[in-house]
Amino acid sequence: MQNIRKILLGGDIGTGEDSLLLRLMKEIPLPLAGVRTLMYQDRIDPDTGGAEIYLYPITASPDSYPDSVENFVGSCTGRNRKINQDVFRNLGVSLLSDIPEDAAVIIDEIGFFEEDVTEYTDRIFSLLDDPAHPVLAVAKTRYECPFLTKIKTYPGTSFYQVTQENREDLFSSLSEIVRTWN
Repeated sequence: MQNIRKILLGGDIGTGEDSLLLRLMKEIPLPLAGVRTLMYQDRIDPDTGGAEIYLYPITASPDSYPDSVENFVGSCTGRNRKINQDVFRNLGVSLLSDIPEDAAVIIDEIGFFEEDVTEYTDRIFSLLDDPAHPVLAVAKTRYECPFLTKIKTYPGTSFYQVTQENREDLFSSLSEIVRTWN
């Protein structure tokens, strides 16, 4: 179990997979690179009625990173979706490229919004194939699409389903692993 270098976390809404990711990030003894998405429940998109979602560099504080069309991913309420694919194509690919040699890659979160943006999805698969960089990511499990199915079963990755009952045990076992990443 100690040779695991590609960890994918998944879970239902409210199980704490994002919190687990944030806790595990603090245990990684390497510089971090990658992406983070945040959904703002207090910012409702008038077109869909859904909360707005933004993409950020993993190392940036959302409070200090200006929200604009360049990092506005979109919004969603079931069937009503607005997706800004250019954010994945431009900012997303940029943040997942030119990763420093000594960095761990964080991808929060992999979902269905980006499934048709091959530049971005190919970059994710490239990082999962790259033996030089450890990867810690969250993958949506609530929705199914071919891209997400492929991610969760990708060779060389270890997928962990997070539940409220197992998240502390997962933190204990996975923190031991990520602390050994070099």
